[in-house]
Amino acid sequence: MTAEPSDSLLCPLCGGPNACGNISAPVNPTDCWCHQPDRVFSQSLLDSVPANHKGKACICQQCVAKQAGEAQNQ
Repeated sequence: MTAEPSDSLLCPLCGGPNACGNISAPVNPTDCWCHQPDRVFSQSLLDSVPANHKGKACICQQCVAKQAGEAQNQ
C-alpha cells in the first residue's frame, strides 16, 4: 500500500504536484519558486483557491502560467 501525497504537496486548482519549496526546505521559505521576483499572483487566481485549501497548499507553476497567459489574451 502506498501513501497518498499530502494535500500541501498538491496544487489546490489542478491537483498536480506544486513543487513547493517551503515543504522541502522549511528553514528558508524564500527558496520556493513562488518567491522569485518575476512571479505575480493575481487576486483572481488567489480567489479561485477553494476555501479549505487557502493558506495550506501552494498553486503550481503551471496554473500560475496558465492564468497569466489567459490574462494576456483578454
